Amino acid sequence: MFKYKEYRYTFLLDDLTNLYINTGFENITSIIALSDMSLSNWLKNAGVTYRNIDIIRKMHYESDRLVKEACKMKVTEDDIIMN
Repeated sequence: MFKYKEYRYTFLLDDLTNLYINTGFENITSIIALSDMSLSNWLKNAGVTYRNIDIIRKMHYESDRLVKEACKMKVTEDDIIMN
């Protein structure tokens, strides 16, 4: 999904942790908490083309049940709220 939003390098938490450890960082702590994120708000503020907005929105609405459960997606009347 992210490739339709913008060009970026995406890292998993384990990737970042290993990069820090391999370069000598110590006492690495990580807290990540994102909840009740609005798909519409995210896309509205992203500066994405309308074509890509449609692709991203469709991918979310049509995603597999396991993806929806993992992201705790809640479909509302006009949005998707997720963690």
